[in-house]
Amino acid sequence: MADHIEKKCLRTVRPAVDIFQNNESYLIVADVPGVSKKELTVEVEAQRLAFAGVRGEEVFRRKFNLPLDVDTDHISAEIDAGILTLKIPKKPTAEPRQIAIQ
Repeated sequence: MADHIEKKCLRTVRPAVDIFQNNESYLIVADVPGVSKKELTVEVEAQRLAFAGVRGEEVFRRKFNLPLDVDTDHISAEIDAGILTLKIPKKPTAEPRQIAIQ
């Protein structure tokens, strides 16, 4: 992720992020001013989420270990006005049920 870009840049930075949670999902909001959609990558692998990109002479990246209750197949990413928003849905919880005895 962005390793080919990093060799050309002078320094690596870590963008500020806010992390929120509700009953249905986690939300990561990152401050990446001046970065376009084509300058970003977002990846998930084995309960680890990472995003990276380039801004001028800087390369940035952040990595997060995800809890086991997330649905990694349905993570979404959006960028608007220099704010990257990653929505990470939670897996539905299993409802208790009664098992019939045979």
